[in-house]
Amino acid sequence: MRLLIIALLILLGSLFGIMHFAEGARLLATLQAGIWYWIVIAVVAQVMVIVNRAGLYHALYRFFEVPERFKRLFNLVLATAFVGIIAPGGMFTGTAVIIHDAVRKGITFARAIAINFVYFMFCYSAFSLVLVVGLAYLLRCGNLAVYNIIAALLLLALVGGQVGLIILALHRPEIPPRIAMCIARWLQPLVKRFFKKELSVKKAVAFAKGLVESVRLVVQHPGGLSRAVVHALCVELFNIITLWTIFQAFHYTLPLGKLIAGYSVGIIFVIISITPSGIGVVEPLMTAAFTSLGVPLETAALGIFVYRGISVWLPFLSGGIGIRFIRKGQSGY
Repeated sequence: MRLLIIALLILLGSLFGIMHFAEGARLLATLQAGIWYWIVIAVVAQVMVIVNRAGLYHALYRFFEVPERFKRLFNLVLATAFVGIIAPGGMFTGTAVIIHDAVRKGITFARAIAINFVYFMFCYSAFSLVLVVGLAYLLRCGNLAVYNIIAALLLLALVGGQVGLIILALHRPEIPPRIAMCIARWLQPLVKRFFKKELSVKKAVAFAKGLVESVRLVVQHPGGLSRAVVHALCVELFNIITLWTIFQAFHYTLPLGKLIAGYSVGIIFVIISITPSGIGVVEPLMTAAFTSLGVPLETAALGIFVYRGISVWLPFLSGGIGIRFIRKGQSGY
C-alpha cells in the first residue's frame, strides 16, 4: 500500500509538471530578464522558508520528546510541500506524510496529530500578526475589499476552532472524548458497510484523550516552545523578503506597507483555497491587491508571477527529492 501511494504521488507530480511545463519555461525566461543577484537572494530566502518549517517541526518534536533528526524532518517537509502542491487541500493534505511517518515510527496517532495541530497553530498565529498589519494598511488606504474580509473571517474561524479545542482541553477535558465517542459510533455502520472494517470506539476515545493531554502539556509549559515561535515568525519574514527582492530584481521598490498588505492578501488565499497551494486563485487576487495600492499592473503581474513561480516550483522540484529519500530508506537521515 505504501509503495502504491508513493507511485500515485509520483504520477500526480509528473502530471503537474507536464500540465505546467509551459509556465515553468516562461518562469525561467522571465528570471533571466531580472537582476541576477536579487533573484539569487529570493531563491535563498525561499530555501530559508523551508529550513524554518523544518526547524519548527524539529522544535515541536523535541518539546514532545520525540527523537528525530533535523535532516530527516527537512526531507519530510520537502515531501509535504510536494504533496501540498499536487493535491487538493494544500498543506493539510501534505501533512498526512508527516503524520504517517510519525505513526510508522511508533508515535501514537494522537501525539502525531497534536504535533501538527500545534505546528499549524504557530503558523497561523505568526501569519495573523502579518495579516492584521496588512488589513489595517488596506483599510487606511480605502482598498479593503469584501473578499479580503470574508477570507479573514474564514481564517479567524479556523483559528477559533483551534482556540476552542484548547479551552475545552483546559477547562472541560472530558468533553473531547465524549465527542470522539459519538462520532465513532455514528461512523461505525458507515465504515463497516463501505470499508468492511470495524471502527474501534475505544481507540477513538483514547485518541481524544491523548490529544487533550498533549494540548494541556503545551499550555502548561509554553516556555519550552520559544524556539518554535522564532521559526514560525522566520517563515513569514523570509516569505516577505522573497517577495520584496523579486520586485527589486525587476527595478521596483515596494514600500513596507504595500509589501505586507499584498503579501497578506495572497497568503490568506493559499491557506483557505481549495485548489492546491491556491494555484489559479492567489495570483489574480494578489495582483489586484498590489494594483489597487498603486503598483503598475505590468509590474504587479510580473512580480507575482515570479514570486508564485519560485514559491511553487522550488518546493515542487525539491519535494520530489524529499519523496525519493523517504522511499529509498526509513532511517539514517
